[in-house]
Amino acid sequence: MAGSKVDIALNTLSDELVKDTLEKVKKSIEIIEKAISMSENQIIAYSGGKDGIVAAHIANKVLPGIKMICETSFYFEEATANIKEMAEALGFDVTYECALPDEWLVKNKHVIFNNESNVRSWSFTVRHQRTVKKFAKLHNACAIYGRRSDENNVPKEIYETKAGLQCHPLRAWKEENVWAYFRLAGIPIPMLYLTKFGRLEGNCPFYSLNKSKLNFDIDKCWDIVSEVDKDRILESKFRIKE
Repeated sequence: MAGSKVDIALNTLSDELVKDTLEKVKKSIEIIEKAISMSENQIIAYSGGKDGIVAAHIANKVLPGIKMICETSFYFEEATANIKEMAEALGFDVTYECALPDEWLVKNKHVIFNNESNVRSWSFTVRHQRTVKKFAKLHNACAIYGRRSDENNVPKEIYETKAGLQCHPLRAWKEENVWAYFRLAGIPIPMLYLTKFGRLEGNCPFYSLNKSKLNFDIDKCWDIVSEVDKDRILESKFRIKE
């Protein structure tokens, strides 16, 4: 893992990166405050991944106790447990849903390890977006996401969709800003990012692994999460700041 961007959360930060990240935090707060002025209620689409954690952490400071929804279908059990542990430690109010059973994958085998963007996008919509939209509708709320434009299609910071208002306070962030925020806020690194799977795909359901990145037996995919650098886990346990 040496030299990877996650190391930003473990090493000394440059003054330039700190300044840039703090400026982005200020802008993100302004975006969230604008979304609040445009909507009756707000919820967080919380995935438990690095971007979702940062967006939730910032939003929870603006709106303490804001409700969050987390879809856990096809996550590793260990990853789900760690997501819940971190949410509790950070004081997040999260509702967990597992909308799709394993049988869904049996019926939709074409999504497993599929590199086609349209297929991956469709499976993400079915698995994650429907749960978020349902939760947002239940609470008549604007959905706040942790999506960044360098990894996702995020046309604007705030925009209206058929399912309601969406807010993307991290739209202009880069990955180094995300890991810098972890360091500045004293947030421990999610366990999944310290595994081989996490380094390849991040916080994703197991079937999303890109075939072109596979360098191991697909049948052993469920075991990848156990291949953790234990020394890094010890390093990453910063004290969570108030």
